[in-house]
Amino acid sequence: MERLVDAYQSVIDSTIQKYATHELVLIGTSMGSRVSIHLANNNSLPTQCSHIIALGYPLYVKRKAGNITRDQPLLEFMHSADLQLQNTRLLLISGTKDRMGPEQIMYAFYDKVKQIKIGKQQKCELRWIEGADHCLKVGKRHSMTQNEVD
Repeated sequence: MERLVDAYQSVIDSTIQKYATHELVLIGTSMGSRVSIHLANNNSLPTQCSHIIALGYPLYVKRKAGNITRDQPLLEFMHSADLQLQNTRLLLISGTKDRMGPEQIMYAFYDKVKQIKIGKQQKCELRWIEGADHCLKVGKRHSMTQNEVD
């Protein structure tokens, strides 16, 4: 994870140098979304970061030794006292067939944080792509095409 964090931080730093007056939106898929939350919780995000978009956040891991729900980093982010993080919104986008973000577990997390607001808007939003898996790939029998999802 540390290598990913360092690489992400390097890209963020060079982007901020180049576009200092622009808003920054971090978008990560699966592990990339975990890295974004990790950076946020370690006060490594610049003030320009207004949103984190987490595609297929791996909230749940099934293991032989026992299943793991990884909601602690997200809860830390949502309840942060840091003023910058208080103004950074989180959008979780998951597929209804995502085994690492099953609906029941995602909704359980969302129920814990949906009352947290930035002004009059919710700090966290949860959106679903019907029939999509962890990589947000949809099967041929669903109403959306892969191009529409992408």
